[in-house]
Amino acid sequence: RFLQPGESGKATSPQAFMEILRRHTDYLVELLLRAFRKRMKTMTTHWKTFGYVVFGVDGTDVAVPRTQANQAAFTSDGKSRHQKRTRIKNQTAHQKKQKECPRILMTTLFHISLGLPWAWRLGSKSDSERGQLLSMLGELPRQSLIVADAGFIGFEFLSAVLASGTELVVRVGSNVKLLKQLGRARESQGVVYIWPDGARKKDHPPLKFGVVVLTGGKQPVYLITSVLSNKQLTDRQVAQLYRMRWDIELYHRNLKQTYGKNKMLSRSPENARVELNWNVLGYAAMMLYAADQMLDHGVDINRSSPVKIIRVFRKTARDYQHEIEPGQTIDDQIRSAVKDEYKRRGSNDSRDYPRKRKHKSPGKPKILHANNQQKLKAKPLRNQSLAA
Repeated sequence: RFLQPGESGKATSPQAFMEILRRHTDYLVELLLRAFRKRMKTMTTHWKTFGYVVFGVDGTDVAVPRTQANQAAFTSDGKSRHQKRTRIKNQTAHQKKQKECPRILMTTLFHISLGLPWAWRLGSKSDSERGQLLSMLGELPRQSLIVADAGFIGFEFLSAVLASGTELVVRVGSNVKLLKQLGRARESQGVVYIWPDGARKKDHPPLKFGVVVLTGGKQPVYLITSVLSNKQLTDRQVAQLYRMRWDIELYHRNLKQTYGKNKMLSRSPENARVELNWNVLGYAAMMLYAADQMLDHGVDINRSSPVKIIRVFRKTARDYQHEIEPGQTIDDQIRSAVKDEYKRRGSNDSRDYPRKRKHKSPGKPKILHANNQQKLKAKPLRNQSLAA
């Protein structure tokens, strides 16, 4: 423990404590995650959605102090010279300064029904969300399905995910070319293929997907899914899964804003990774404990409020020496930590708040009819893949 002024006894310095954490964090995180996952699997009513163990995936970045070591480890945009010149030319002074701030890239696999992180990876700006996701595929349970936004696309990436036995629901945009009528003459209207020129020249078989179009918003949203049977997953269910994916965005916001971990305090890369790992693990432990309590007492975990749950744990940690009033134990408070049932009538955007950079919509994918040359090339490759 850390001694206060005037106290006597054996003290542990912060430096020694961090040294211990650096030495044992990997082992302890793996051990605790194994226990967390085992408990999540027992929550049978929420373990599967439409017959699949569904995970949302997304990336975010977490700021760290601007030291030389952190800048060397976490500052890199990985862009080409042309892209770099174009972006620098169009950037404001504030954007250039923000770009120089070191940040840890974190990609999370998130169980969307339980609202709990399953796995995560930490890296620098030069890493990619897709690469981090591929490194987590071995940790997924059987009958898994990943729901992802438009950034998780690419022939090699999709091939690797499907080869692992994991199903996919992914949004596609204008940077994706989809082919139809590449297979049988009477092929279903909703079947498309991803088969870029580079993959075709290397004799890689095309990837087959179903396409679902969501309407009703500002513009249509195009989704592709590797589950082709409408009996296994309907279009309506695909749409519902994609809407549920939004919870991972809320998870990252709660972790960084509500929990207050949008910036680490450690001034070295090794300590910053250790600090972020334990913050994520601590948040997951609180939410898992709350979900466990709510399910045991018949409370809908979809109504749980992360804000209120965090407040309960903070209050308990702060007032641990005070007597507990009847009906005010930590379990009592957690069971009542649910969202308010009011309906918002207006926008939650502040009119005068300086808005962040608006992200451009992915747009509509290019859907083309396969030509005769593509059909002739695809037939033997498709038969070969079916035989394998």
